[in-house]
Amino acid sequence: MKPWIALLVLALSLFVLSACSTPAPVPAADIADCSNLAANGPKIKIDGAWTKATGTNDASNAAPAASIMNAGMNPPPSINTAAYLVIHNCAMQSDSLVKATSNVKGMTKLMNFEMKDGKSTMIDVNQIDIPAGKKVELKSGGFHVMLMKLKKDLMPGDPVELTLTFKNAGDIKVTSLAKSK
Repeated sequence: MKPWIALLVLALSLFVLSACSTPAPVPAADIADCSNLAANGPKIKIDGAWTKATGTNDASNAAPAASIMNAGMNPPPSINTAAYLVIHNCAMQSDSLVKATSNVKGMTKLMNFEMKDGKSTMIDVNQIDIPAGKKVELKSGGFHVMLMKLKKDLMPGDPVELTLTFKNAGDIKVTSLAKSK
């Protein structure tokens, strides 16, 4: 065999064998610092969790003093709001957010917006896929956690306890503060 052919076969063999080695590390640009995750715990990290406030702490928006017209009446709280956050998948396999629960709601749904006939409409989704080594932002106008039939108005600064259930990582608890963004 000619020396250059032997060298080519050797180079191709090394290339094929290197593909069988351990997976490449997750690119740092795609995910948050995952070094603080437990070695044998879930490989999901949550950042920037917040919930849209439905009320206000602003005294200028306070109800007027009681009168015949509004004695004993308070405006009903907004019945729906949404929670937003960034999910980082630090694992080498994809995962999916399949459920969310909260301490402030009657019902929680995973939702997304889609354009239909030129209009943006909200749709229920069964899961939100989080690719391996990537992040997915739950934000206004996109995927989000819908909190429906609230027990009370959420004022800015109120904590909202969320339990996010992932197909692989299981349950992850997150505290989200209400903001008036």
